[in-house]
Amino acid sequence: MAAAVVARITFEIRDQTVSVAAEQSWPVSSDASETPYGVMEGDQVLRRGGVDLFLFGSAVSPARRPTTRMEVGLDVGRFSRRVIVTGDRVWRRAGSKLAPSAPVPFTTMPLALKRAFGGEIAWDGLAVKHPDNPDGIGFYSTEEDAVGKPLPNVEEADMPVQAWSDRPLSAGLTFCSIQSHARLSNAIPIDAEGRVQAITPLFFNAAFPRMIAPSVLAGDAVRLWGVAADGAMTFAIPSAPARVRLRFDDLVKEHALKIEQVGFEVEKSRLFVSYRFGFRYAVVTGQLRSCELLPA
Repeated sequence: MAAAVVARITFEIRDQTVSVAAEQSWPVSSDASETPYGVMEGDQVLRRGGVDLFLFGSAVSPARRPTTRMEVGLDVGRFSRRVIVTGDRVWRRAGSKLAPSAPVPFTTMPLALKRAFGGEIAWDGLAVKHPDNPDGIGFYSTEEDAVGKPLPNVEEADMPVQAWSDRPLSAGLTFCSIQSHARLSNAIPIDAEGRVQAITPLFFNAAFPRMIAPSVLAGDAVRLWGVAADGAMTFAIPSAPARVRLRFDDLVKEHALKIEQVGFEVEKSRLFVSYRFGFRYAVVTGQLRSCELLPA
């Protein structure tokens, strides 16, 4: 048999110190649940192909002085991720081509999917949604349709939109839909003849591919920048406050929980950490078996 112990713990961040929060607002659930940041998938999976990282909040200019462009990013251990955030722009005629208008200065900008590349176009009388981000902006089918329309605010640092017809990756920092093309292509290799080669554990990762770290360990240094007016947020990934005890008659073993998701709620100065310990066992008639989640 295969089984997994899952725990999700919310921590608060105060002066670079991380402690268990009094309010545990991120429960474990077998079903998908609605959150302020979108739909979070259920936890009924055996294992994932890496550690999901989520960054919830807004880009905030230094000292809240108006800016037209800034960088937002996170470092977790050896993992690093950054995006570029630009003020509102629209496509305008510049001779025979379209060019972006000058960015409007801003002090805060939501790091939400609705600000990243994507959206919906009309094609032969049908509404066609972007395969990675149907709620985004900047996706147009014709040059004429793009005139006067907005460009994305949140972009991949290595894929800035330069022409109306560009098709960059959607710079997602939050939950990635299981129907996303980016997620499916990252998890399911297909050969030259279009045949599925495998369904890898990455299929069960709920973050955008560029937000999946190979591993995250307790004690890893965290640095979040571009999300607070007074500078970067720095702290360390906390130790798991729980452990697992397995009993099979007289055989008793204890195990540490493995980190599989970390979500940073910067505006609330807190984070959640999802843990999992997967194991297999044989069913023996009459054997006393137990699995306990205990304080560390």
